Amino acid sequence: MKQLLTGKFYGNTFSTMSAGGITITETEYTHDWVDWHYHENAYFTFLLSGKLIEGSKKEKNICAEGALLYHNCQEPHYNIKPAGYSRGFHVEITGKWQKHFGLAAGIEGNYSINSPLIINKFKNIYSEFSRNSDDTGFAIEECLVDIFGMLQNSVSGSGSQKPAWVGYLDNILKQRFNQKLSLKSLSDELDVHPVHLSRDFRKHYNSTLSGYIRRLKLQHALKLFSTGGSSFTQIAHECGFADQSHFLRWFKQATGLSPKAYRTKFPKC
Repeated sequence: MKQLLTGKFYGNTFSTMSAGGITITETEYTHDWVDWHYHENAYFTFLLSGKLIEGSKKEKNICAEGALLYHNCQEPHYNIKPAGYSRGFHVEITGKWQKHFGLAAGIEGNYSINSPLIINKFKNIYSEFSRNSDDTGFAIEECLVDIFGMLQNSVSGSGSQKPAWVGYLDNILKQRFNQKLSLKSLSDELDVHPVHLSRDFRKHYNSTLSGYIRRLKLQHALKLFSTGGSSFTQIAHECGFADQSHFLRWFKQATGLSPKAYRTKFPKC
C-alpha cells in the first residue's frame, strides 16, 4: 500500500505553503479512482467544489462542496471522484506540531466533521491561505489550535453538548432513512417544534434534514453495491425508493454515474 509524503496528493497542485509543521495544499482531483493508500501526516480535507467519495475500513463518506474530513496519519483509505470538476484544500499537521501544543491525544481515525463552527474556521484558514500575508502563518496556526481543541472536547465529551433530541433524531434517521419521513411526523415524535428542529439540526450537522437523509440513502446503496448480489430493484427498495427508475435517476444525479456504470467501474467499492 502506497504512503504519500508531506504535500503529496493525487491530482494537480494549484498552490502550497509550509510553516512550522503545517503544510497546506490546494489540489484539483483528476483521478476517478485512487486505490488504498495512507499519508505520512494527519490532515484535513476541505472540499472546495465538486463531489468526492472516500472509503475507509469503517465507513464511506459521501462529500459535496463544503464537506470537511479529518484523517489521522497512517489510516488507510481510498477515493472515488464522481463525474465533474472537483477541487480540495488540504491542511497537514506533523505529529511534532501536535505534541508542541499538547494536541496529540484522543483524535484518531478518519471521519467527517459536521460542526459549522469548525467548518467556518476552515473557511477562515482558506481565506488566510489565499491572502498569504506576513501574518498568515500565525493566523492559520491559531485557527488550527482552536479546531483541535473543539475536536478534543467532542471526543472527551466536554464542551457544549447537543440537546438530547438531536441524538434521538440521529438514531431515528439512521434506522428509518428508507421509510417515508416528514418534518411534521419527526417533530411530533420528538416533541420539538418543526422550525426549531429544522434550524437546530442544520446548526449541529451542517446539513438540512433532507440532505442528511439523502446521504444516508447513498451510503446504504454503495454498501449494497460493495457486498454484491443485490439487483437494482432490490437496492431501490432497501433505500426507500418507490421504484427502480426513481432510484436510477437519483443515483446518477448524486454521483454523476448510473448505478450500472458505477458497479462496472468500481466493483469492489
